[in-house]
Amino acid sequence: MGVTANAEDPAAIDGGLWSQLSHDFRQPLQSLLLLSHLVAEMSDPADRRKAARSMEETLLAVQGMIETVALISRFDAGAVAPAPGLCNLSEVIGRIAHEVEAEVPGLSVSVSSAAPAAMATVDLRLLDLAVRGLLLNAARLESQGRVEVVVSGGDGAPSIDVACSARPQAAQSDRALFVEFVRTRDGVTSGLPIAAPALIECLVGHLGGRLEIGAEPGDRQHYRILLA
Repeated sequence: MGVTANAEDPAAIDGGLWSQLSHDFRQPLQSLLLLSHLVAEMSDPADRRKAARSMEETLLAVQGMIETVALISRFDAGAVAPAPGLCNLSEVIGRIAHEVEAEVPGLSVSVSSAAPAAMATVDLRLLDLAVRGLLLNAARLESQGRVEVVVSGGDGAPSIDVACSARPQAAQSDRALFVEFVRTRDGVTSGLPIAAPALIECLVGHLGGRLEIGAEPGDRQHYRILLA
């Protein structure tokens, strides 16, 4: 597990966030430029529709990133304070997984619990954004249509583990979950980010936890949100 973010040093989080965001915003914008060139060369209406959908997904991704940046900035400025509440993590993650399955045709998200009742005191808005970002990005990376989530609690710190099988193009980095886009055979890009890596790490930091990222044998990717 090589990448972590936590809330012990807010200044460090801010510095890392803003230094990474320039890259994270640049990638989807560059993909839009690429798509615009592809569209200009397409004569098949079906190809144009595919490209238009990809451009729409990219714009929605950028919009979501901007909205998340605005929320994080409000937390940093003290305009909004975390509102922690006690919740059953398995129930919350199960709801988010069900919603993600509805958004991504053919996707199966299995949620299991390693503890009878994994409880945590967290800000549900931040948790929802962080977990949803992980699952949606994992869904675009997943090669077999299956994402596995394990919720742990009990005597130790609560955690949420996400595992998926990376596509060959994306299995080259322990940050493969955050691949910005993948070129497909028909020239249309896919797999655009729902949330930038810096944003997910920062959201987890504001939850008082940390994000761990690593790889497993067989091109499987593993991501853990470890809560305080």
